[in-house]
Amino acid sequence: MVQGRGREILGKLAHWSIVVVFSVLLAFPFYWMLITSFKRTGDLYNLKNNPFVFNEKPTFEHLQLLFHDTL
Repeated sequence: MVQGRGREILGKLAHWSIVVVFSVLLAFPFYWMLITSFKRTGDLYNLKNNPFVFNEKPTFEHLQLLFHDTL
């Protein structure tokens, strides 16, 4: 009986581990789009900057270009 309970807990742990890994993998492109839409152009092209955080102040420059200066 104790062995069955341990197997059940291990199964649930494996299930939730897989769910978390796939959730992170599937959410990453949306995180990347959100971060890069608010970065400055110089921040995007500088290879010395960390691409996952804001190295310069966030800006609405790219969103303004998208919504006001494109068809």
